[in-house]
Amino acid sequence: MANKLAVCPLRVAFDLDRNFQSLRRPSIAAVLGTIVHETTEAAAKQRVWPDDQASRRAQIEGLWAQRENGGRAALEKAWSPAVPPLLTDWPGYEMKRVQTVRRILRSLPAMTDNASTPDQSQRKNIVEERIDDAVSGLFGWPDRVEVVGDSYRVVDLKTGSDQEEPTDAQRRQLILYAVLVHRKYRQWPIALEIQDIAGNRRPVAYRPLDAESALREVEDWITEFNQAITEGRVRSLAHPGPDQCRSCPYRVVCSSYWKNLLSQWNHQSVLGRIITSRTLGQLTQLAIEVVSPLDRRSQIIQVTGLELEDAPGSFIYASITDLSGSWPRENLHGRWSTMTRLWK
Repeated sequence: MANKLAVCPLRVAFDLDRNFQSLRRPSIAAVLGTIVHETTEAAAKQRVWPDDQASRRAQIEGLWAQRENGGRAALEKAWSPAVPPLLTDWPGYEMKRVQTVRRILRSLPAMTDNASTPDQSQRKNIVEERIDDAVSGLFGWPDRVEVVGDSYRVVDLKTGSDQEEPTDAQRRQLILYAVLVHRKYRQWPIALEIQDIAGNRRPVAYRPLDAESALREVEDWITEFNQAITEGRVRSLAHPGPDQCRSCPYRVVCSSYWKNLLSQWNHQSVLGRIITSRTLGQLTQLAIEVVSPLDRRSQIIQVTGLELEDAPGSFIYASITDLSGSWPRENLHGRWSTMTRLWK
C-alpha cells in the first residue's frame, strides 16, 4: 500500500471502498505477472527435483501450467460476460513463459543446495512469506530473502519486459523490505537487488538511515490519508497524471481523472454527452460530444462495439475507458476490457 499512497492516495480510498469492488478487475499484465511470481514461488519451495534437466524442465512447465489455468479462470470470471483473448494472444505471454522456465531451471542447483544444508529449518531462504513490524504496523511479502552466510539479501522479482534502472517506487519497496528484515532478524540486509524476468539482477544501494526515513515518510502519508478521510475531503487525495492513472481501474468513475485528462496521455478514454445511441444486436453505438479529454472538448466522435448493462436512452453522459483507437480519430471502438459508466 505504501507505493499506492505515494502514487495516488485516492486510489487507496477506492480500494478500501466496497462500493467500487466491481471495478477491481485484473488486467492481462497483472495476471501474467502473478503467474510468473507464483510459478517462481512454487519452484523455490519445492525441495526434491529430478537429476536430469529434461525432467526438471517438465516439472517447471507443469507448475506454470497449473498457475496459468488458475490465472486464466480468474480473468474470465472477473470480466464475464466479456471474453478475454486467448493465451497465445496475451502480450508477452510466450516470452515470459520461456524466460521464467529458463530462469528457474538455472537457479535449481542453488535452490537444492539451500534446501540440503543441515540447519535448513533455521537458515533457509524465505520465499513470499509475510513479515510484520509490530511497532509501526508495516508488513509485506518480500519475493525472496536469501541467506548469505550469517546475513541476508533481499531480492524483488519484476516481471516486466523492460526493467532497466530501478524506479523510485521499486527502490522504496525494497528499502521498506529491508526495514522488515531488520525488525525480524535484528540485522540489516547486506544487499538489496531487483531481478528481472530473465534472471539478471541490479543492486539497489541503501543505508539503514534511508530505510528508517522511508518508514517515517510512509507513516506520515498514512496519517495524512486517515485525516483526509475523517474530514471528508477524500477527493483532495487525487494525484492525476498520465502514468499514475494509466492502469488505474477506477478511472471510469474518477472525477479528478476526467478533469485533467488530455489526449496526449494516450489513454483511449472519453467522457462526454450522449447525442444519439443505436443498438446493433448485443452491441451499442454512441455518438458523443466530448467533455474530456480537455483538448478534445466539443469534438463529436462515434464509439462503437460497446457492451452495456443499461439502455443508454435515459442517460445524459457516458464515461468510457480502454477503447481501441487513438486520438485524433473520430471513431473509437469497444474491446473486451472496455469499461463504461452512464450518468444522468
